[in-house]
Amino acid sequence: MRNLAFFVGKRLLIVVPMLFLVSVFTFIVLRAMPGSAVDLIAGPFRTPERVELITRQLGLDKPLVQQYVIWIGDVLRGDLGVAWHTGQPVTTDLASRVPASVELAGLALLIAVPLGIATGVIAARYRDRFADFGLRLVSLGAIATPEFLFGIFAIWMFFFVLNWAPPPLGRIEFGITPPDGVTGLYIVDSILAGNTEALVSSLRMIALPAISLGIILAGGFQRFTRATMIESLSTDAVLAARGHGLPNRLIFYKYALKHALLVVVPVFGIVVAFAIGGLVATEVIFSWPGVGRYAIESARKADLNAVQGFVLFSVVLYAALNLFVDIVQAVIDPRIEYR
Repeated sequence: MRNLAFFVGKRLLIVVPMLFLVSVFTFIVLRAMPGSAVDLIAGPFRTPERVELITRQLGLDKPLVQQYVIWIGDVLRGDLGVAWHTGQPVTTDLASRVPASVELAGLALLIAVPLGIATGVIAARYRDRFADFGLRLVSLGAIATPEFLFGIFAIWMFFFVLNWAPPPLGRIEFGITPPDGVTGLYIVDSILAGNTEALVSSLRMIALPAISLGIILAGGFQRFTRATMIESLSTDAVLAARGHGLPNRLIFYKYALKHALLVVVPVFGIVVAFAIGGLVATEVIFSWPGVGRYAIESARKADLNAVQGFVLFSVVLYAALNLFVDIVQAVIDPRIEYR
């Protein structure tokens, strides 16, 4: 436990300067980009007096360094500012949208992880055969296809052509009351409330965006699993098992697969990062009210506080997930030491 605490503390010390650099970079870039939040707020009938008033209210009349000092001081107190396009604090906006993103990303990962690992194992099992080439081609296509293009195709095929999916307009179908908010996850809350109608509707609405994102994420898992499986087949443990005359099926699934899964664990953090990026496009295409769609809406309206808040939230989430993955890997793999 002592080594674990030291390991976590060391990683947190690395995260702090990273967050500082990201905050500085984001702060400067957003203010250097074309498009003014003041002009958007003032509207087409703006006057010099109104523009000056809004500039003072947003604190944009101060020097850039002073603006950053004021903003980072508020952030350290847990205040990300107010999003002008919603009129709500950014923390409130993010908190109300995080459950929708968590639900979508979680279900997509539940699809991507087993699908990617299973197809990667099959591809390695039949290396350089028809099944291997076919699965590799599919995974390459999934990785190369942008999320928005895949989402548009899925909507066209399963909503417009086959009419299997409901309209991509949110988390629950029109006319159905959402479940009482306990966790914010509609599927979980519907189960807790025993609301079968809301549960079925929530599953229908989330199925298409989750499958679309999950298939894309599964492509990366498949390719990495295949590579690690092939590498595992040349390890000393596998070679020794073959030398003792153990059956190939036992060697493949007991020794090689176990070793490969230990190597695949660190990739989970990378895949989650891709999932966070994929959420932005997926949520916009499917009108999913999550943090990704919120970020796009904020960027379109040059809402500095909202965009800065989303960036910091994403970086903190990514750092926390990677720390969690590192700890899990160290726990399940005795060869790894806390340093």
